[in-house]
Amino acid sequence: MNTLTRTDFDSLIQQHGEWCVSVFMPTRLAGENAKQDAIRFKNLLRQTEDQLLAAGVRATDTQQLLAPAQLLINDSLFWQNANTGLAVFLSPQVFRIVNAPLPAREYAVVAHRFHLKPLLRLFNGNGRFRVLALSQNAVKVYEGTRDGMAPVGVKGMPASMEEALPDELIERQLQFHTRPTGKGGAPQAIYHGQGAGAELTKERLLRFFHQIDDRLKAQWHDRRDPLVLAAVDYLMPIYREANTCTGLLDAGIEGNPEELGTEELHRRAWEFVKPIFGQAQADAAARFAQLRGAGRASDQVGDVVAAAHQSRVDTLFVPADAQTWGTFDLQTFTAQPEEQPGPGRDDLLDLAAVQTYLHGGTVFVVDRADMPADTLIAAVFRY
Repeated sequence: MNTLTRTDFDSLIQQHGEWCVSVFMPTRLAGENAKQDAIRFKNLLRQTEDQLLAAGVRATDTQQLLAPAQLLINDSLFWQNANTGLAVFLSPQVFRIVNAPLPAREYAVVAHRFHLKPLLRLFNGNGRFRVLALSQNAVKVYEGTRDGMAPVGVKGMPASMEEALPDELIERQLQFHTRPTGKGGAPQAIYHGQGAGAELTKERLLRFFHQIDDRLKAQWHDRRDPLVLAAVDYLMPIYREANTCTGLLDAGIEGNPEELGTEELHRRAWEFVKPIFGQAQADAAARFAQLRGAGRASDQVGDVVAAAHQSRVDTLFVPADAQTWGTFDLQTFTAQPEEQPGPGRDDLLDLAAVQTYLHGGTVFVVDRADMPADTLIAAVFRY
């Protein structure tokens, strides 16, 4: 999987000035659907080619720009593994593939900068969460948004307890369960093993879990988004004892994660994180409604784009599935909306979202129905 770090995302933001192609499409599960995904991608590239030619790009330059993406069409292994969502970015200097949960709409954008709004959910506002699916036989890590979830690689992560502790034999299983006890109903392990044997097994599990925690901490040292643990109930309190990662939720997905598919894990994890994201989004929407009539909030595209460039946007709502084409003059800080995309034009909603992100604001990329007003943009300003 080709995941996207914040550093990668920031580097894509810096690409501008020449023709930049951004292609987005949800991908389905493997098998026959993988063939359909390849066909849909081929059609998107054909549409992209038409856009480039209409913008005045020479046919030879168009073919050269799209050539790396064209090679993916017949790569069956690629489509078998692209099972969550696909974003492809192309410019004369860049060819970047990102597998990430994406909204259900497929489209391509040709402009002088990359179109990045769909990926902002991974870094800002109602963004991503993490899932650690843990058993003694398998360790899997996922990143997700409300739209889906994808497995991610973690450098040095042991695949199992056997791999983490290869020289040890587990002579017996520790059997215990948890029950709420003590102040606040905190779970406490109740052991059903024999003294030293049970303690030895717990000690091995702790060493295994400390290895996992070390690898996650090294990769996620600056991450604070929610982390959901999926494991059988007797492993949960032991892992929580080992955990030092920020964001681990008190509640988790109980049961053997090896018996759950990615979609089911995502569904159950989203039940835990939805209230967290939902509350922050609801509070921001209420703040917009309160300040809208006081000059501290706006739903006017031109005003918001200018304010975003001037680091004056604290919170921004934009719809995931809409564009407002136009131009923005950095000398006068004025925007001119246009009805259709074309040479020199940009998606002003995407521009406002990226500038808000760059200046430390919070961006909520939402469905149209979840906008705080019947508009294409909503911003709360800093004062």
